Amino acid sequence: MCPIFEYIDPQGAPVNNLVVVSVTHDALFRRHPVDAPSLIAKCFLFRNVPEDDLEPIAEIAETVHAAAGETIFFAEDEGDGMYLIRLGSVSVQKDGNELARLGTGSHFGEIALLDGEPRSATIRALEHTEMLKLSRDRFIGALQSNQRLAS
Repeated sequence: MCPIFEYIDPQGAPVNNLVVVSVTHDALFRRHPVDAPSLIAKCFLFRNVPEDDLEPIAEIAETVHAAAGETIFFAEDEGDGMYLIRLGSVSVQKDGNELARLGTGSHFGEIALLDGEPRSATIRALEHTEMLKLSRDRFIGALQSNQRLAS
């Protein structure tokens, strides 16, 4: 049941039985997937990459899906790439504790692109989640074949 608040209109008269619903920006827009280049540009690793150079990165990304409750990876798994959330949300967990929740437009696992070290946390989908996965091997291959991207 939604709470009912007294609201005063701009002329100072009370408005009776106004139902106030709180809606976040994410809740309004999260049902529409973010396009790959825009999503990649949000990641701090790619902030300074010119827009034209984001397309080759988007082309090497693969779309992956996780069902609600599905584990995307466990802490200590091989760091084989990063994930960018196109639609949905995930829980970041360590030692059984939730550290964060990430939603549409967020990313995780980005350090694996650079060092390939084991994962530091477990990631689980909170709902059906569509992601782009940038694998470390494909990313390194793209850097080696594209000098502009490498710089």
